[in-house]
Amino acid sequence: GDDDSDDNRNIDTGRLEADAADRGAEPAERGADDELDGDLGELASRFDLDDTETFDDDGFLARRGEIIALSADAALSRRASALGLQVVEQELLASLNATVYRLSVPAAAPIDGILARLRAQDPNGVFDRNHLYDRSAAASASINASAGPSRALISAADGITVGLIDTGVDVLHPALHGTHVQMQYFVDGSRVLPEAHGTAVVSLLVSPRFGMLPGAQLYVASVFYEDRRGGSLSEARDLVRALDWLMERRVPVINMSLSG
Repeated sequence: GDDDSDDNRNIDTGRLEADAADRGAEPAERGADDELDGDLGELASRFDLDDTETFDDDGFLARRGEIIALSADAALSRRASALGLQVVEQELLASLNATVYRLSVPAAAPIDGILARLRAQDPNGVFDRNHLYDRSAAASASINASAGPSRALISAADGITVGLIDTGVDVLHPALHGTHVQMQYFVDGSRVLPEAHGTAVVSLLVSPRFGMLPGAQLYVASVFYEDRRGGSLSEARDLVRALDWLMERRVPVINMSLSG
């Protein structure tokens, strides 16, 4: 009986020592986490996020509670469900031979831990938060219409195909008369879609009056919407879909105007 009592005391002491060691580490860890949460909270407050937006641990803007997955694994939906995720949307991307998924993460679930599990289960897939990207600095609104393209550029542009991922384009703008522009929208039609930046970039590229590549065939993927702060944002999912559309058309060169 005494031996059993001694064994129990030894085991209990070991557990107590382990618990004490764990408790000794917790305040520092909690302090670091609290400091990070505070920094991100302050950043979110200054940025005036809406309820669907958040910052990841590195300070990058993302859609709250969403993961984007690009995978050729037919079992991904089942594995996502087993992790408590809901498949909100999925779309086959033929040029990439994969499917893009938009996954909803429960509010209390650890999104970084879930991402780690998904990546471990499918090493060939791509998994990340549904990050939001701002368009790059605005193209110059003042274009020198008197400076026409050189004869060398006009000749070289014949037969060239170029892709552009940007805002929408005002195809009725006078500077674009006679251009070869095909546009596809990858944004929810209920949103306000900007056109100024894309129109300026397209003009600089293919305008017969002053474009660098007049006569080129231009494919434009419109991926940006106006946010409530007066800027323009695009989701990672829409960028992937836009790239797939351009790859299907065998576009050899793609200009992307974004930051984030």
